[in-house]
Amino acid sequence: MKKFLSNYKSTIILLAAIIVGAIVGIIFQEKATILSPFGDLFLNLLLVIIIPLIFLTITTSISKMKTPKRLGKIIITIIGVFVFTSIVAVVIRLTFYIFC
Repeated sequence: MKKFLSNYKSTIILLAAIIVGAIVGIIFQEKATILSPFGDLFLNLLLVIIIPLIFLTITTSISKMKTPKRLGKIIITIIGVFVFTSIVAVVIRLTFYIFC
């Protein structure tokens, strides 16, 4: 149990925060918008951390490669994943835009 808590501590805290936020939103409804700047700050900090982290992960992985022949395949895979996830995001957004 102790190993489980040490491995999933951040995930448990995040899920607990989501649950607490949902409960606060349900109970206080319109008054809960006072806490909106905290959510905006969290999302902005997350974007500031995640984008450089992805960039550095990709660049260090490419720089540590021993066989440069695989570089083309990896770059094509990376571009494919980005294009696929972008298309999925666009489809989801258009679906909500049309039906909501």
